[in-house]
Amino acid sequence: MVQIDSHTSVTTSLLTDNGNTKKEQSVPLGMTAVLAASLVSGFAGVYMEKIFKKQRRTSFWISNAQLYTFGMLLGLIGVIYQDGVEISRMGFFYGYDIVVCLVILFASAGGIIVSLILKYASCITKGFATSCAIVLSSIISVYLFDFVPSVLFVAGALSVIAAVLLYS
Repeated sequence: MVQIDSHTSVTTSLLTDNGNTKKEQSVPLGMTAVLAASLVSGFAGVYMEKIFKKQRRTSFWISNAQLYTFGMLLGLIGVIYQDGVEISRMGFFYGYDIVVCLVILFASAGGIIVSLILKYASCITKGFATSCAIVLSSIISVYLFDFVPSVLFVAGALSVIAAVLLYS
């Protein structure tokens, strides 16, 4: 419900090979992508929780290092595939500033926090914490950025709050 917003319309300008601008958006494709990402994330979270809680062959920090190394390698392959020419011309860290470094730092810390949540709590707790963070940041956005939530957004936020209260 939070993802569907009927009051705003987002159009993207895509530059085609011949230089023309093409505007295109597919709500069903976007919703399918969000649903697929949610399902994959849920299955991955349950599997990670199983690994962290059941298999004690390696320490928690070694398991994290192995997973992050694998993730970094996959990310590097994607970066080279997508922006390899620009990276070879300008360097990997071209355009990095303090904001980019802070985003990387916060994302890394968030990954470690999620791992700790999966080790000591559950995947469901992580989902509720993420949902609460989205609702809280949306409430703050109303005051800081003049965000106007739609009826569906408010209904989705209330359902998240109700689910958290019922689960705890």
